[in-house]
Amino acid sequence: MYDFETPRLTFQFVSPRRIIMGENSIASLGQIVKSYKVGKALLVTDKVLRGLGALAPAVDSLELAGIDYDIYDDVEPNPTIANVESGIAMAKKDHFDIVIGIGGGSPLDVAKGISLMATNPGRVNDYLGMFLPVPEKPLPLILVPTTAGTGSELSFGAVFSDHEAHKKTQIYNYEVIPLVAFIDPIMMMGCPAKLTAASGFDALTHAVESYVTKNGNPYSEALAAQAIRLISKGLLPATKDGKNMKARTQMALGSTFAGMAMSASGLGINHAIAYPLTTHHNVPHGTANAVFMPYTMTYNAEEVPEKYANIAELMGLDVSGLSPKRASLKAIEEIIRFLKELDIPLNIKEFGIKEDELFGFAEIIIRDYVPLCMFNPRCMSPFDAYGLYLNALNEDHIWTTKLSD
Repeated sequence: MYDFETPRLTFQFVSPRRIIMGENSIASLGQIVKSYKVGKALLVTDKVLRGLGALAPAVDSLELAGIDYDIYDDVEPNPTIANVESGIAMAKKDHFDIVIGIGGGSPLDVAKGISLMATNPGRVNDYLGMFLPVPEKPLPLILVPTTAGTGSELSFGAVFSDHEAHKKTQIYNYEVIPLVAFIDPIMMMGCPAKLTAASGFDALTHAVESYVTKNGNPYSEALAAQAIRLISKGLLPATKDGKNMKARTQMALGSTFAGMAMSASGLGINHAIAYPLTTHHNVPHGTANAVFMPYTMTYNAEEVPEKYANIAELMGLDVSGLSPKRASLKAIEEIIRFLKELDIPLNIKEFGIKEDELFGFAEIIIRDYVPLCMFNPRCMSPFDAYGLYLNALNEDHIWTTKLSD
């Protein structure tokens, strides 16, 4: 491995009080809920998952334990605050005692919002931002991911879309961390190939950005490193054969470690420049992250080549005898191979992006996503951001010259 200096040796870390990991661990959900001595549970999900029967293992466990429940399934992709507030209205009207989010990042984030607001005054907008005061304890919260990627089940963030302002809004607060997170690959077996690829790349982006961030620490680096190893092994086979339990388990573990790393370190510019594609063109979050990875890795590897060289090793690549920059190039080439194998575009023209939008996007990310830019290992101006967008628009293979020594 290549040597580098860890940015921070003092840090704090928060996570769910309890993480229950393993195949068919969801079978214990009912007994876990029962232990909280609650009367009625609200399950938060979306109509697609409910229609596919993906809730069955969780519902069976609740019924076996004699838990009364109802289901809120109006969660939309990239949910809005209005979407959250309709769930809050249901929670307050029917007096639920516990919230259980089941699904990808959207249902989990909506479940966080419902849990928080069911017991607190005001509206969701009053709690948007960084660690604002929360007068009352939220309803107990349990989260069950059905994708290996978003990391929401492990984080203190909930992200919502503001379609009018074309931006993402966030609640960052320790009060939205669940009491329990179930990480069960059985719950992920029905995830379609396209979503497996997109959410898997989301997890890989979490891992890579956590590994290279200026806000990193020994804890986040160790978790991110293991996440990169696992996701690099599991992403392709899990996407190509959704019933491959070994690959699903690797992805579930990798996503978990990446989510924990992200919570301890923060992320970087890859997430920042991906957000406008989601808010302006409805590109799925994981896909938007994926398409930018070669470009942001090239940009950052000029500043911290040793870290990206280590990422190449963690991905299982032979970099013996190579300089850090050349080893970094190996990691970027492997990401490109993944993108091609998973049929994810290497340019943003495929999503209908036009050149005259790019500088506006660049200004948005510098204005609205300051923490992501601040933690990035290399400083980025609006002109740098514009250059990254332009490279991604034209599929400009800048890595062949930037990292060739």
